[in-house]
Amino acid sequence: MAQCKIDFGECLKDSPKFRLRLEQEESEIEHLESRLEKIIKACSAAVDSGKEYIRHQSTFATSLWDLQKHFQDSKNSTNALAQLIQLLQEMNMFHTTLLDQANRTVLKNLTGFLKRDIREVKEYRQIFTKVSENLDAAVYKNSQVSRNRPADVLEAENVLSASKTCFNHTALDYVNYITLLQNRKRHEILGTLLSYLKACSTYFHQGSDLCEDYGTFFKSLDDEIGLMRSEYGVLDKQMQNRHTCVNDPRPDQQSEGGDDSTGGGVDGGGGDAGDDGRRASGVPNYMEGYLFKRTSNAFKTWNRRWFCMRDNQLFYRKRTGEELPTVMEEDLRLCTVRPLVDSDRRYCFEVISPTKSHILQADSEVMMSAWIKALQKGIDSAIQHSAYSSDIRGLASGVGGGGSSQQQQQQQRAATLMMGGGGG
Repeated sequence: MAQCKIDFGECLKDSPKFRLRLEQEESEIEHLESRLEKIIKACSAAVDSGKEYIRHQSTFATSLWDLQKHFQDSKNSTNALAQLIQLLQEMNMFHTTLLDQANRTVLKNLTGFLKRDIREVKEYRQIFTKVSENLDAAVYKNSQVSRNRPADVLEAENVLSASKTCFNHTALDYVNYITLLQNRKRHEILGTLLSYLKACSTYFHQGSDLCEDYGTFFKSLDDEIGLMRSEYGVLDKQMQNRHTCVNDPRPDQQSEGGDDSTGGGVDGGGGDAGDDGRRASGVPNYMEGYLFKRTSNAFKTWNRRWFCMRDNQLFYRKRTGEELPTVMEEDLRLCTVRPLVDSDRRYCFEVISPTKSHILQADSEVMMSAWIKALQKGIDSAIQHSAYSSDIRGLASGVGGGGSSQQQQQQQRAATLMMGGGGG
């Protein structure tokens, strides 16, 4: 209940009881001022920290977009990531609104109460103290005037009367400021806190409604994550057997007796459908693996490269740092391959073209044989395929006996080329 705790009668008498009560009220106001300053400082720090949190949260949400490239193989995962980022950004927006409310309610209202109401009381306290000192001076001066000086007595009495009247009005005004402040502080502070907590309630309701809107999405995403974890568990069990591939047969572990199939990196799929002889022999048209390559410069250095034979071509690349391979030979039909017996290094062989020679080294004798056989069969396969294509075109032209003679000539030419390719 609002009331005035200072008795006006005691105030007009300027009694010790009035002064004691005045000191108590002033002490309470000073305590209120110090506490409000502390609260405002703490709230300001909280708002600043909140803004910093929102800034980092915004940076966090934005940086999540950088993960999109890791979700490109799954459209559902990409869409889920985008929705989660959007949800974070919307929550950030709600948090920003809450901080604005805290700034407008707590900081603005309490700062206004502190600087307006409390400062007004403190300023009027100085006026009251000055008037009280003037009254004390008038009282002392009036007591010291000699009765033999009537004019001075009259002047002192007039000054005392005026000072007393001024003090009474000033004291009552001061009591008014104190009383209103002490009764206003409750609804000002409580109203401010209520406004802030209403803003908090709105913030939490908005967050709850937002999450409720995303409820179906959360459920489906949770199911999808469960499926991902299940699939990961299956993959994990499969990967536990990863070391068994160490014991699987590889080209360098096969005996040299299996000379019709190079295995390993060799693709045994035959070439053209009409080349029955080539399919029967399991002719490889693809092989890859590491070989050492001797440079053609003066130092004759050896470099390890990843080689690949495919589509009548032989090319290589470095293990890292190269996106496109280097073509060593564009047309293997013009090349021959043979072992190199006069080299100081083991397992060397030579690929010879009409313009240059390439010296290569395998890791083992089995791998050297595999490469030589694969290259030779690739060369033979390309020559036979070229001859077969020419024969088909000759038959389609409708030429009679001459066509048969032409086919025989082409077969002889292919055999000659094969024999030349197998030389050495």
